[in-house]
Amino acid sequence: MVRRCSPSLRRIAPAALPTSSLAAMTLKVMSRFGASSAQRSGVMPTVSRTVRSNWMAIAFNCRPNRKNWAITATGEKPTPFVTLSYVSPDGEEGYPGRLQTSITYSISGSMELSATFSAETDKPTIVNLTNHGFFNLAGVEAGGGILDHHLTIAADTYLPVSRAGIPLGAQGRVDGTPFDFRIRHRVGVRLHDVNEQLQIRQGYDHNFCLRGGVTPVPRLAARLEDPRSGRVLELLTNQPGVQFYSGNFLDGTVTGKYGRVHRQYDALCLEPQAYPDTPNRPDYPSARLDPGQTYRHTSLYRFSAN
Repeated sequence: MVRRCSPSLRRIAPAALPTSSLAAMTLKVMSRFGASSAQRSGVMPTVSRTVRSNWMAIAFNCRPNRKNWAITATGEKPTPFVTLSYVSPDGEEGYPGRLQTSITYSISGSMELSATFSAETDKPTIVNLTNHGFFNLAGVEAGGGILDHHLTIAADTYLPVSRAGIPLGAQGRVDGTPFDFRIRHRVGVRLHDVNEQLQIRQGYDHNFCLRGGVTPVPRLAARLEDPRSGRVLELLTNQPGVQFYSGNFLDGTVTGKYGRVHRQYDALCLEPQAYPDTPNRPDYPSARLDPGQTYRHTSLYRFSAN
């Protein structure tokens, strides 16, 4: 599945709106956090039942990929771009603050897609935006999954999680574990190892803590290669983490292009973001946004072929 921008543009008939979360744009917080809310960050959202039950704080009740985002700017210089904007009202999904959000997609060269997120609030809140895009570099028509893709992630540590996907706290070293992607290897080569973290999530569904934390400019976070087609994706980001999800819970209920039914391990996600459960973890990079501040997130997707 090719990464795409899924927020609806201008006015779209309800029947045309997306029914799954694949490639969804997220508001206001992407990733999971525990039921103790965001008390430690000083922000007290009255979050929805979706969030209170320790599920993903996207929150799906809000369905940001089913909102009408306005096209607020387009142009060709310095590169072709489009800017989409959405105002999340105070209290939406229980989060405080009227959040003015925009994302600019631009294309540079022949094979690079840039996604730049920004947000401002009128009350202290928490913000962690990303895109739930799935990738299979072999292509939809190839019929294969992603277990033979080669992956490299620039992370020495990752976050072990509970069965619900909530980080347990301290970072874990990747050394000597199936989570060591510092040197490229096949996604599936260790996926079925006897490892509790892999077993409870049926594969990879973990945040990798990128070297350097939050950076002023995007740096290389991950590299994905399909050896058969020779296609390569390089992900660069200024965010402190990347959530690697190996498509564990794709269950055949979603049909994509050319009638392809998406099943387990058919595609994967590499989601640049702040760490999951950041609002409850003062030792994690903060996701708090105060009035007068601007949230900024830039990620680059560079495609090439060997």
